Amino acid sequence: MGKLSPDPKNSLHFRCGCGHAFEAAPSRTEDAPDRPWHPYRYFTGCPDCGQDSEQAFWEINLLKAYSRSTGPTSKDGIEAVTKNIEGHPTPQETQLTRFNALKHGMRSEVATFFPARPGHYPQCATCDLIETCETGPACMKKTELYMKHHIAYETGDPSILAGLRATLQANIQAVIDDMFLAIIQDGVRLKTPQWYYDKDGDFHWAKGIDPTDPTGKSQIVLYEIQAHPLIKLVGELISKNGMTLSDSSMTVRQAGDGDGATQETDKVSNDELRDWKKESDRQTNQLMGMIKRSQNVIDVTPTPDHG
Repeated sequence: MGKLSPDPKNSLHFRCGCGHAFEAAPSRTEDAPDRPWHPYRYFTGCPDCGQDSEQAFWEINLLKAYSRSTGPTSKDGIEAVTKNIEGHPTPQETQLTRFNALKHGMRSEVATFFPARPGHYPQCATCDLIETCETGPACMKKTELYMKHHIAYETGDPSILAGLRATLQANIQAVIDDMFLAIIQDGVRLKTPQWYYDKDGDFHWAKGIDPTDPTGKSQIVLYEIQAHPLIKLVGELISKNGMTLSDSSMTVRQAGDGDGATQETDKVSNDELRDWKKESDRQTNQLMGMIKRSQNVIDVTPTPDHG
């Protein structure tokens, strides 16, 4: 480290004044004694506009920084660095450290997909990280989602996403509730009046004979009647997300015995039906006898004279 080859380089990055950035071999190399760290200047023609382009400024600074970088010089220091390179990071450390950049987003892929746009996302109005986003390269909330999913897939631990799935299910339920309210307010069927334009371009309502008029002279506007479009969407959401009664083991033919197993009503045999009928007849006859005896007692008991 800290040593840069004194020879000119054969492949470099260039940036033209027209804005085109490209990598190519230099067509012209000039000495630059004012650059002791790498005493050359590189030029080549732009493939877009043809004008002379100089080496990209960021690469010049990179070469300069590389020449000034330091490393261990003692024998013990060199051995320690070599040991670290050969033995670290361990697989466990890699699982953790490879996501460090996602904490701030400076070098994460998420910055490419979710650039910071403070105040322009729907959730920004209630986000508690809006001030952080104003100084960062990416939306912190979306970066967190990105990080959790990558960690879950890389580690094979889906429990990391349990909280997100619970929130998602709650949001789906809220959407379904809103759909139900819309259906109740609008009605399960929607009537749309029919209309047309004649050959002269004039607008007309589509009309037909009023069936309630016995003379057949009255006309009424024709309507197209169709089911509310949200009904189908509600059914699909409930079914695809496992939110039906059968998914919860709460249908008529299912019992909550813990494992959700279906319990069908046992068929009653003919012998059991006959036994039940005999017992029912016996109890009925016994009740009729008690009523008759009570009536006899009432008939023979003298009525007290209150005169």
